Amino acid sequence: AAPPTAAPAVVASAEPAARWQLPWGIGLTAAGALGFGMGIVFGLSAQDGEQAHRDAQSDGEKSKRLADAESDATAATISFVAGGVLFGAGASLLLWDLLSQDTPQMQVIPIPGGATVGWTGRF
Repeated sequence: AAPPTAAPAVVASAEPAARWQLPWGIGLTAAGALGFGMGIVFGLSAQDGEQAHRDAQSDGEKSKRLADAESDATAATISFVAGGVLFGAGASLLLWDLLSQDTPQMQVIPIPGGATVGWTGRF
């Protein structure tokens, strides 16, 4: 009787995990940058409002210009804080995605007369 033949090994590979960090990281980082931009716009508007307050002639106009400048300054602060939080969260997700990819590997391969060193990884 012929010896039994070994069946070919079947190796099941799991589907790679969905990389949700990358799109969310990009989106949050972009939203944070937009928040910073809005903060700059509101800050410049607040400076213009303060100048308009100083240049105003009547008390009523001075009061209105000051209220507008204070409102713009508050909006600038909120935009800078929200932008910083969003940017930080997005950058953290991008870093998480980068670090969760395959780890770079180093190989040393002996060859006649020495060795070769190789580095592999993904970006």
